[in-house]
Amino acid sequence: MSWYKESQNPYLSDNNYTVEVNPQITPPRIGNENYDINANPVKVPFIINLDIRSWGVKDISVYATETIIVHLNINQWGDEEDMETEKDLFVDLSKLPEEQEASRHGVYTVTELTLELNEQFEVDYDNSSITFAKG
Repeated sequence: MSWYKESQNPYLSDNNYTVEVNPQITPPRIGNENYDINANPVKVPFIINLDIRSWGVKDISVYATETIIVHLNINQWGDEEDMETEKDLFVDLSKLPEEQEASRHGVYTVTELTLELNEQFEVDYDNSSITFAKG
């Protein structure tokens, strides 16, 4: 996993970062059809927000607010003819439920992007999540 400081963009403040993750995709359940869905690695932008007081750091928040594009390769097989398609999936990160996990090395980052798809091959936001590691 690599992360990148977004300092080259003058419109972003110093607390914006990007990390590359491999999305975990859960296919929809449609009749007797079976799906094998692969996603290319994506760069996930996130923000680290410091709540600083005169006596030190009170809190550190990590969150994602942008929309990203996840490119999917979809292989479908079942009773009928096998089919292979590609699809670009637009994911609004601000709509995903957030999960937190403890960081072993004091790192604040995105560790996982889990997306469940509905029958229209769109994101089911109620069953998908983004996981942040917090130092």
